[in-house]
Amino acid sequence: RKALDAEPGPTGVTVTHDKALGLTAFWNGVRIISQTIASLPLEVYERTGSGRRPARNHPVDRLLRVRPNPYMTPFTFKEIRAAHLLTWGNSYAEIQYDGAGRPVALWPLLPDKTGVEWRDGRKVYWTIVNGVKIWLDADRVLHVPGLGFDGLRGYNVIKVHRDSLGLAIAANEYGAQFFGNSGRPS
Repeated sequence: RKALDAEPGPTGVTVTHDKALGLTAFWNGVRIISQTIASLPLEVYERTGSGRRPARNHPVDRLLRVRPNPYMTPFTFKEIRAAHLLTWGNSYAEIQYDGAGRPVALWPLLPDKTGVEWRDGRKVYWTIVNGVKIWLDADRVLHVPGLGFDGLRGYNVIKVHRDSLGLAIAANEYGAQFFGNSGRPS
């Protein structure tokens, strides 16, 4: 994955998502939270005269509880989406429809290759597939933004905490070099 900024931070370390996830504490935090979220039930409800009840015949219910797409379990789909949100600050999935306009699959989109913006007064999404930028209407994307202040997208968590993560990465690298040199300073 590419560096978050072209220049290294104050520690001299260029922080990437891979380097941040290489920190045991950060990795485990993302893993524990995303797996916990993935284990929670996610159901679709319908309104009734006396309240609500699970909508077992709704096509979205099947996608969320049984199979979001032919290659993923609901657990894997939710885990990926939570991990994207915890690191990149946004989680995107493309909604695939059948000829009758019913949702038939949910496909996670890579958050480092996907974005959202206003164009001609409407919200649109873009994603890059095989080097080509593809535009998607808002009704084709399930977007969960993390903390952000423009109402459109969440902040990239690793970028916001670049200096702190860079310090931890630098300390890890220094410790590895120190002990790799039999504990003798250079």
